[in-house]
Amino acid sequence: MYSLLAVRLHQAFETRGYDLGIFGQYAKHLAHLTAPDAPYRSKGADLSASGPNLFGDHVSPILGLLAPLYRLAPHVETLLVLQAALVAGSVFVVAQYGCRRLGVRSGAAIGGAYALSWGVQQLIGFDFHEVAFELPLIAMAVVALLEKRTRAAVVWAAALLLVKEDMGLTVFVFGLLLYRDAPRAGRVLCVLGPMATAVSLFIVIPHFTAAGAHARLTDSSTSGSGLGDLATHPWQIPGDLVWPPVKLVTVLMILLPTAFLAARSRLIVLAVPTLLWRFTADTPNYWGLSFHYSAVLMPIAFLAMIEAVEAIETVEAADVLAAAQVMDRTRSKLIRYAPAFALTFSFVACAGFPLSHLGRPAFWSPSRHVKALQAAVRTVPRNVRVAASSHVVPHLVDADTVYPLLALPPLQTFGVDWVVVDMQDGDFQTLKGTALIQEIRQAGFQPAFSQDDVLVLVHP
Repeated sequence: MYSLLAVRLHQAFETRGYDLGIFGQYAKHLAHLTAPDAPYRSKGADLSASGPNLFGDHVSPILGLLAPLYRLAPHVETLLVLQAALVAGSVFVVAQYGCRRLGVRSGAAIGGAYALSWGVQQLIGFDFHEVAFELPLIAMAVVALLEKRTRAAVVWAAALLLVKEDMGLTVFVFGLLLYRDAPRAGRVLCVLGPMATAVSLFIVIPHFTAAGAHARLTDSSTSGSGLGDLATHPWQIPGDLVWPPVKLVTVLMILLPTAFLAARSRLIVLAVPTLLWRFTADTPNYWGLSFHYSAVLMPIAFLAMIEAVEAIETVEAADVLAAAQVMDRTRSKLIRYAPAFALTFSFVACAGFPLSHLGRPAFWSPSRHVKALQAAVRTVPRNVRVAASSHVVPHLVDADTVYPLLALPPLQTFGVDWVVVDMQDGDFQTLKGTALIQEIRQAGFQPAFSQDDVLVLVHP
């Protein structure tokens, strides 16, 4: 189901240069054993054949796993199917654990609620992102923690450090949770997590970025996290966590599908680091329900729900037997109704999130504009340098070197041979977009294809 949704969205030109086009370029370079560069991330005079290095943006060694897969199947759709498989694997982990602890009916209901959860849908409906690796890893780490399998818990938690530099804070919190039952292992993670984040931010990223040392700490509006504000303006944190109100809506939507039972579990503290860097960042996209940012919080919330349901207790009573009977009845009702509520909520909420596309007839029939975009992509030959609109980029990166069209310097093309423009893209309905097209024409580019507001230009 995830693969079907993701691939169909791609076929309908709903994927973008950010992020599927960029990760497609990373995978392409890794598959050919070259530096993981992304020409699409080039800007202005920095346009080059290679583009910025992956490790100048995020420290994600786990993306090396893309190399053999993309070598076998050199298409961006491979990344979409891989992401679907990773998320589905995390669903299996959550559902299986729920069935073992609460019984098949309740465990399957919570597993289904997680599978349909809005955060997971936003990830599947948003291109490809390395956060997909976090879901199965954190699910397996939490289950190992709950089952007191210390070695497995440490291994899976430490593996999160291979996904992204901000996971160091989550690993630190995981170490605190592990400390009660395994002090030595807990201390290892408490040290390893922050150390990995520090090395990434102060050594690795500055080494690979042209922006200079500590770039991700000094500009939270563009760096992808609020780590800069955490380090330089800690007194603003309390206000940043609650204002604007969209942040409270995000917290509500994380807890509501679990009937707020997740808040009764110690596991919910694992969500704090992610929410902290998101809410203290200057980028509004991080605060709400959009894109992939809440996906990693979903397995935490639903595993916390399972622990809370299992551990629920009733008020004390003088008669021990009567108290036990009350507890059994209360626990039975909770096990029966809470998972059903979770599944029902997630299913109903699908109407407002990406899975709803699967039930819309228009989703399965390409529009005239999509057909024009498909024809435009076929017009561009292989192994050329292309500047393209964002929604066209993922369809070209497998065969060509692709740049962001809006990043072209004025009156220059820096060796770009082809230009593909979707005039229905809002960026090209502005004065800046119109002026850019005129500049490209003045640079000598000639029309090679024009249909339904889709334009392909080539330099003779």
